[in-house]
Amino acid sequence: MKSSKPQTRYISTGRSTSGGFDKDLYGFKPAVIGPSVGAVYVTHRRPKAFLHSMTAFRAAYPEGDIVVLCDRGCHNYSKAAKHFGATYFDDPRQLSTKQSGAIYVGREEAKSFVYSYRNAVNLIKNPYWMQLEDDVFVLKRIPKLPFQINGWAPDKHVKNEAERYVRNITKDMEKELKLGGFGGCVYETKFWRTVFNDKNLGDFVKGYFDAGVSGVGQDYLFSSILYARNGTMGPMEGYVERFHDDLVMKLAMGKVTVFHGFKDLYNDVSAETALTDEELQILGDNWISRE
Repeated sequence: MKSSKPQTRYISTGRSTSGGFDKDLYGFKPAVIGPSVGAVYVTHRRPKAFLHSMTAFRAAYPEGDIVVLCDRGCHNYSKAAKHFGATYFDDPRQLSTKQSGAIYVGREEAKSFVYSYRNAVNLIKNPYWMQLEDDVFVLKRIPKLPFQINGWAPDKHVKNEAERYVRNITKDMEKELKLGGFGGCVYETKFWRTVFNDKNLGDFVKGYFDAGVSGVGQDYLFSSILYARNGTMGPMEGYVERFHDDLVMKLAMGKVTVFHGFKDLYNDVSAETALTDEELQILGDNWISRE
């Protein structure tokens, strides 16, 4: 019986003679369904998963701007970013933990972390951008993106301390503050560019921590920022998580656009021995972080 589990698929990345990504050399043109989407990728130390996520995203969105964010806790993916036509930012500080590229170390690191998103989103020309991560598998384009954050967990909410902080700002005591914006979710660029360039954003992040919020990452913070700005959040067509009961059925029926929780390569930390010659060539020399 044929497995319905998604298989690793390395496709031609359309390298030009200069070594960069050229969408005209990609080899095929996907059906243009739905709006154009770019990506912000907070990467870490899982090179095989990184290459898989970038390859799958490029297959669906060859026109999308990609910005790769790396700090002192991650590998050097500068050459690989060029291979995929992405912009690469490398921060010498350690803003995120060594366990996850999207969970910041502390209050000041969170402020710098948010400002790194400002730099990234300012470069994205697409009307939407995806939170791309090591365990995000983009299978096809998303037909509709009606919200400022597309993709949520309807049974989860922002932390109690954050909820009180946000309601004190909005004075709205009734709206449900659901959690969204995690890996594979899609953000509206115009709304978030305004948010990230707001001169008071640093004060909001400081107040967020002063309210007693701790031990949470980017998705909790960005959800809180969204609600404080009266933004919209809702479900995204075809988005599935690994723990969803109907995952296998939806994959078999071809109804999945984005799969968050694709762990087949996520936990492969023995990268130096697992990588193929082609993958090593894409990564280039001196890519392994010794931090």
